[in-house]
Formats: sequence, structure tokens, C-alpha cells
Amino acid sequence: MASTIIIIVIASLVIVEAAARFFYPSRPKVSDLDPLLGWKPRPSLTFRNESCGGIAVSFNAVGYRDGAHTLRKPDDTYRVAIIGNCIVEAREVELEKTFWKLLEKNLPQIGSKKVEVISFGVNGYSTSQELLTLETKVKDYNVDFVICVFFNGTDFEGNVFELSRHKMRPYYKVVDGKPVLSSMFGDDPNFFSLNIKSKLTAFFYDHLRTVQWFKAARRKFRARLKRRKRNAVAAPEAIVPVKHGFYEPPAGEVWQNAWDVSEALVAEVAAKAKASGMDFLLVVYPTRQAVEAYAEGGFDYPEQRFRALAEAKGFRCRTLLEPYRVLEQQGRGVFIDELHLNAYGHAMTCDIVAQEMRDVLKD
Repeated sequence: MASTIIIIVIASLVIVEAAARFFYPSRPKVSDLDPLLGWKPRPSLTFRNESCGGIAVSFNAVGYRDGAHTLRKPDDTYRVAIIGNCIVEAREVELEKTFWKLLEKNLPQIGSKKVEVISFGVNGYSTSQELLTLETKVKDYNVDFVICVFFNGTDFEGNVFELSRHKMRPYYKVVDGKPVLSSMFGDDPNFFSLNIKSKLTAFFYDHLRTVQWFKAARRKFRARLKRRKRNAVAAPEAIVPVKHGFYEPPAGEVWQNAWDVSEALVAEVAAKAKASGMDFLLVVYPTRQAVEAYAEGGFDYPEQRFRALAEAKGFRCRTLLEPYRVLEQQGRGVFIDELHLNAYGHAMTCDIVAQEMRDVLKD
């Protein structure tokens, strides 16, 4: 009797797995844990983003969504590194249509040298992780120009634990106006066991489609609950979720700290780039809600403050809220969803960033 039950259970699991493989596309575990950065994409991984029409997403041998790049820079090459989060990784469009990849066509040469753009963008990264990426990854590629993309919608909250509650991220505190690393995931006494668990999870992800389906269903369910909770606390007429405290001068100690840390991190990225002989450009990416609400007035406090920071610290800053709003008013939408750009948005962003780079190099 027991053996019959075991056979039935195994047969059922095999049938379910076969059905999952037929109906559900493969979506392997994307990231590994990292003691310093928190997480990083798995090298040489490829999957299809079915939520965006099956777009192929591939990571190179060092774990970034980009092609291969040699560490040694060719003599006839001008290298541009771009750091940021999901806005840069851009799993919603083909690689060749991302704004930073289009830069190689829009700005093919600087002087007599051809332009090579290298992406270090990782989904979910905060400015703290981008600073560490600059210090530990970008430095190896002999880069000439660094572009840092700051996303208002996630970076403020991601830079302080009190707002993000993300235990895997590294966090900084501000000491005498400078960011000082105060904690990282590798300090967690459970990091070793969590890393082993992550690797085991990756094994099952890679080999069992039912596990992939279950995890995806759970993510969707949690996201739905989160949206309901957010809508429940926001006024029905609110254009922007009320949790975003960066649209106005900081109220309270937590948001003041978020601003202090974020500004210190951005200034440090600029300073590190300049100290290494690199030109630098900060690109401030707005939320879709701010773009749609901008005509009503307000919602541009982050843009004003970052422009002031750039002027005080001596680096170039380009905010995207204003040009995106003009495009929206003309009926040329740039967003594919609540956060990310569509192909047209990437093309327009490429034009804006390319012109800003020309201006930086003129200076």
C-alpha cells in the first residue's frame, strides 16, 4: 500500500513537472548572494522576460546585462561606464535598444576614438551598491567617463535601512559630510548558511520548472497585496503614493537621513570618478507619477535639490523630469509600466544623455 502511494505521488509530480515545462517558460534564479554588494546577477545566464513579450535577457561572464568587454582598453577606444539599477539593466527592451547601448551609435566617436559603453547596472541596486560597484568593478576597466543614474522612486528608500528594510544591502552613514560604510551583508552571522541555501535554491530553480512557477506565483501574489495595501493608505485622489517623502523637504529624522545619505553617496561617486581621472554625469530619473503630475505643479523637489548639489560639488547633473513631461504632453509616452522605459523612452533618453555628454566634454 505504501509503495503504491509513493508511486502515485512520484508519477503525479512527474506529470506536473512535464506540464509546467510545456506551459511555463524557463525562468532560472537570476542572482547569487554577495557579501559586499548584497547580490549580483549570475554570470552567463540567459532567460526570456515573458512579462515583456519574451525579450531575451543575457548576462555576460562577469554578471552584467551587456556583451563581453576586455579589461584592457584598446588604444583607439573611449570608455563610458554606466552604473544604476533596473533602469539601466532594462529587462523590458532588447539590449540593443537600451539608451546606453544606443549611445555607441548616437555618439560613435569622441575625438579620434570610438566610444565603448559598459553597463554595470543591476536590478534593485541602491546608490550605496553603485558606489561600491564603482570602487570594486568599474576601476578595473580603465574608464574615461562615468554616468550614474539615480532613480527617485527607489534610491532614497534603498539607501537607508529604516525605509527599505532590506537586510542584504550595504548601508552607509554620514560622518563629517562623507559616507562611511556601516554595514554589509557579509557581516551577518547567518550569511554563510544563507549563501548555501541560495545555491541550493538556484539548483532547484534551474532543474524544476514547478519551483519556478510556484515562486513566480508567490511574487505576483505578494505584489498584489502590496499594491492593495499602498492604495488603502493613499487618498483616492492621490496622484503619487503618500509613502514617497522625497517630493517635498524632508519631514522627520528618517527622511532627513535618507537625503543626507543619498546626497553624500552621489557626491562621493562624483568625487571618486574625478579622482580617477574620469568625467562624470549624474542623471536623475523620475517616477512616472511625478511626470504625469508635473503639470499640476510641484513634484520636482528632488530635481531642484540635485541640481543645487551638483553646482555646489562641481559636477554635471541632468534631470529627466522636464523632457519626459514634454514628451508626455505631446502624446509620446516614454514608459512601458509604472517604473520602466519603453523603446521610445530609451531612444529619447539616449539623445538627452548624448547631448549632455557633449556639453560635459566641452567644459
